[in-house]
Amino acid sequence: MIRSLGLGVALLGACLTTSGWAEDVGEEMDALSCMSRPVQIATLSSPVAGAIKKMAVTEGQAVKAGALLVQLEDSLESLEVRKQYLILYDREILKAAKLNAALQQQMLHSSEALFKETRSISLEDLDKRRLEYKLSVSEVARLEQQEKVESVQYAIARAQVARRQVKAPFAGVVTKRYRQQGEMAEANAHLLELVDVSQGEMVCSLSQQITESLTIGQKIPLTLFNGAKRFSITGQIEFISPVVDPASGLVAVRLLFDNRKHQLRLGVPGYLNLPGVEQGLSME
Repeated sequence: MIRSLGLGVALLGACLTTSGWAEDVGEEMDALSCMSRPVQIATLSSPVAGAIKKMAVTEGQAVKAGALLVQLEDSLESLEVRKQYLILYDREILKAAKLNAALQQQMLHSSEALFKETRSISLEDLDKRRLEYKLSVSEVARLEQQEKVESVQYAIARAQVARRQVKAPFAGVVTKRYRQQGEMAEANAHLLELVDVSQGEMVCSLSQQITESLTIGQKIPLTLFNGAKRFSITGQIEFISPVVDPASGLVAVRLLFDNRKHQLRLGVPGYLNLPGVEQGLSME
């Protein structure tokens, strides 16, 4: 009985100690509380439906901007690109039309000279020469315009192939795959989640009194919690809301901080240390 009573007292003491620590942290975070998050996070999808031909990345993989992430089936689209390429760069008809126009021009000049000097050609024949020349010039213009249309059609075909590729809009880490290779993907369905963890931001809701002493570009020490560990870093204010939230009476403030070494797991809570003193990244 005495042993049980002692154990109960010990547990109560431990609970009070833990509660006291939580209250201390809570008091620290109440007025200056913030939440960290990535500056860039994107849920990627394809604007068209199709079978997933290739999932080029795995969860946790770091990728560069522009890297191929997902390839949808594009056999027909690739054939259309090839077809439009052959049509566009088949220049023989246009070359022949230009040669014909040059020939018609020479023949017209000769006919005009004959008509002027010797009258050995009738005016009717001369008019026919002029008409043939004009028709040949019109044919060249028509083919050149057609070439422009074919160039647009080729660009459209290439764009259709590009629409079946999902590429990284920025450098980051793939944090989630919603589909697997071989599955059908609907248009605009979630395929991947990409997060840039190299830079984070602290989103804070502060009282008007506190924000009066803050300015854009000001550097302020921050404390973030990663489990039981605390990290001290320096953030720079990028935004102070010009309005007050009517529900809470608080002002939104955002601070940027560097996380290129990936020492912090973004999404954890933290708070501001005021007055600000610039600090480097350290672990307490």
